[in-house]
Amino acid sequence: QVAITLIDYQFNSVIESAYIQTDERTAVIGQVYAAIDTVALGLQLGAGIIISVIGVSGTIIGVPAILAGCLGVFLLSPTFALMAVAKVASKALDYSVFRAAKECLYLPLNHGERTQGKAVIDMLTYRAAKGAASLIILAVVAMKASGLPITILALGVTGLWLLMTLLLVPRYRRKVAMIADTTTTNSPST
Repeated sequence: QVAITLIDYQFNSVIESAYIQTDERTAVIGQVYAAIDTVALGLQLGAGIIISVIGVSGTIIGVPAILAGCLGVFLLSPTFALMAVAKVASKALDYSVFRAAKECLYLPLNHGERTQGKAVIDMLTYRAAKGAASLIILAVVAMKASGLPITILALGVTGLWLLMTLLLVPRYRRKVAMIADTTTTNSPST
């Protein structure tokens, strides 16, 4: 959520510079959100196929990797079009396959872990991340930072997200393997 909020902030700065006229900017923002909704719908409809092909692990690693790639390309060539791609990717992926894959992470957990852990993540962690993103943006505004430093910060946060995901995946795979072993051991032989 921190990375996506920073991408939103950077997008708003870039579009403000690229489109001075309010009406024209509003029209472009509408087009960007139409693209977000269209891509998100397509990804939602294909989420089952995507997750079955690349797996839950591949999906939750792939999303921050794609966003880091979008931000890296924008750093190399800071144009509105590239920032718009980063914005569309961040929102569309978050609304669709990432959310579906994130929910799959709860499946190998027992009932208590699933209900209590999900409650903590959904109510506390998600809100804390939004609050942290707001504090980061307030600090950025106070320092009068703009342009590429925001993108570098967003890229750093996305890199941290990717690192945390890479650390999470082996634990998820071990949990799934334990369940598979238990199921195989407890199933009647044919």
